[in-house]
Amino acid sequence: MLKQTVMRIGELADLTGVSPRSLRYYEQQGLLAPQRADNGYRAYDPLDAVRVANIKELLDAGLTLEDVRPALEKGCLDAPLRQSAYCAEELNMATDRLATLDDRIAALQELRGRLAKHIDETVATRPAVGEGWCGAPQRGQEFRRRADQSFPAADSRLVRAGPDETPTVPWVTIGVRSDTS
Repeated sequence: MLKQTVMRIGELADLTGVSPRSLRYYEQQGLLAPQRADNGYRAYDPLDAVRVANIKELLDAGLTLEDVRPALEKGCLDAPLRQSAYCAEELNMATDRLATLDDRIAALQELRGRLAKHIDETVATRPAVGEGWCGAPQRGQEFRRRADQSFPAADSRLVRAGPDETPTVPWVTIGVRSDTS
């Protein structure tokens, strides 16, 4: 993969697709330790290139630098990820991050359900008074228009709002648009 034994920061950036600024940040965070040439320039070796490519791949997958650090310290990033057996450390950090995301998604879905229920009850049970927060007397219709604009991309994999798995606001579910009349 690499023909050179030593490369400067720009060459490593071009090779890996990671910006020089990010490479300096990785060094600052202790993830890279390049040698210094006589002129003071950073000098990276092929192992640095492999590590940077692996760090980039893991960051692109959704992990953080703090998630990546233990795998790097155990040597799990010293060979190209796709060409080597996986380390338990790498798998543990990925599954831990996924569990954290699942918890956050569940909390946001529950919060969204409560807010949608509040909006639905407000529109259904209370008359609009003068100039409301949405700037029009027809608050319910304006909210529905705004909600339709806010969720243009459908993702049916998301769970619907409400405790009974049905949306509390019939014209908006989490990230999924449905037709209204």
